[in-house]
Amino acid sequence: MKTLQVLVALVLLTSCSSSNDSTLTVNPSLLYAKWNKFYYCDNQNNLVLNEDGTYIDLHSGNTCDSNANNTYQTTGTYTVKGNKIKFNTLTSEIVIVGENPPPTTQDFLLQTDLYVLKLTETQLEIGSKRSGTDFYDVVTYTKASE
Repeated sequence: MKTLQVLVALVLLTSCSSSNDSTLTVNPSLLYAKWNKFYYCDNQNNLVLNEDGTYIDLHSGNTCDSNANNTYQTTGTYTVKGNKIKFNTLTSEIVIVGENPPPTTQDFLLQTDLYVLKLTETQLEIGSKRSGTDFYDVVTYTKASE
């Protein structure tokens, strides 16, 4: 009888466990800030997440010793559910013309399935899940000094 109880408990535990992407619940108060994209030049690569659900994203991929790419400013709204973050773009424009820009640039935030993988008082990691895998392409941000 005891073996049957343990077996039933194991079945219930394994059937109730979840391996979805909602393992992290985002603390909104940590999210609202200006975030600088790690490694890249801060004044051309940052993300501002406002408490009212709006955002401003500057992205170029330039380091501070290079201005090869155009710098784009994208604005819009965002929503967070569990650890999934979705950006709705309202405007996008070139705000700094690069010296040798490629014909186009892909804004990471335009991807549909983005997840907050890590959020602390000083670090934000947003990832997009690679199709058919458990791997993420990750962008790391550090909180800007106030």
